[in-house]
Amino acid sequence: MWENIAELLQLELNIIRTPLQCENRLKTILKRKRVAVSNNSKSGNIREIVKFEDELNKIASLDDSVQPEVLRSANKCTVLKESKKKKLKSQLAETIWKIHLDKEQNRERRHKEKLEFLQALADKLAPQK
Repeated sequence: MWENIAELLQLELNIIRTPLQCENRLKTILKRKRVAVSNNSKSGNIREIVKFEDELNKIASLDDSVQPEVLRSANKCTVLKESKKKKLKSQLAETIWKIHLDKEQNRERRHKEKLEFLQALADKLAPQK
C-alpha cells in the first residue's frame, strides 16, 4: 500500500517519497492528533488545532479498515462492530419477513371471508324446512 502511495505522489504531484516516509508521515499525523485531542479534553488547557482533522475524519468514515470489525487471536474472536453489510442484510431479512407475515395474514383473512360468503350462500340456497 505504501509503495502505491509513494508512486502516486511521484506521478501526480512529482514529489519523491519512499514508502517508509509515507507510512511515518501518517503515523506522525495520527500521533499529533491523539496528543491534541487529549490536550483539548482537559479542562483549562488552551485548545490545540488538529491539522488535517477534516481529512482524517473523512478517511475514518469511509475506510472501515481504520478499526477492524473483528479481532482474531489464537484463543478468541472479538466482534467490535457489526458490519454495514450485515446490518443491511438483517434489515432486508426483517423487511421480507414482515412482508411475508402481512401476505399470510391477508391470505388467511381472504380465506375466512370466502368461507363465510360460501356458508351464507349455502344457507340461502338450502331448502327451508
